Amino acid sequence: MLKNISIRLATINDTKSIVEIYNEGIRNRQNAILDEIMLRAYHEKFKNRDLTEYPIFVAILNDEVIGWISISPYRANRRAYLKSKEVSFYIDSNHTGKGVGSGLLKYVINSRSKINFDSLFAILLANNQHSIYLLKKFGFSLWGYMPKVLDMDGTKSDAIIYGRNF
Repeated sequence: MLKNISIRLATINDTKSIVEIYNEGIRNRQNAILDEIMLRAYHEKFKNRDLTEYPIFVAILNDEVIGWISISPYRANRRAYLKSKEVSFYIDSNHTGKGVGSGLLKYVINSRSKINFDSLFAILLANNQHSIYLLKKFGFSLWGYMPKVLDMDGTKSDAIIYGRNF
């Protein structure tokens, strides 16, 4: 990992940077979200988010957010899934391949007792090799394959689920 990177819980002041990195991933078609996120809407969602149960952590370098990772509920209306949580992560393209994603994912795994999960999984595009590599590095394995369930601008694409039980 890059030296001098710190990881901390995101604050409302980080939302602009989070959205910029998020939208970069959307423009590059690195996820199934096709429309860019609006800062005002994200800002409101962030204010209402339970950051204890579903935190967002940011990687900081020289006082700048260069990546983030979030924990989200899976089927929140079904109590049996309470300790199964979804992980999403995005790294500024200027800092990919430098260990930022590893640092963030390791931080989340090491915070497991505080975040309270027994299973963690990611749903991603089947061709997202960078994310697959990162997840495998931390012991995640392929849990699901969904052929041609995504319509990526008129092209059918596959989605996959990588997960890990703790």
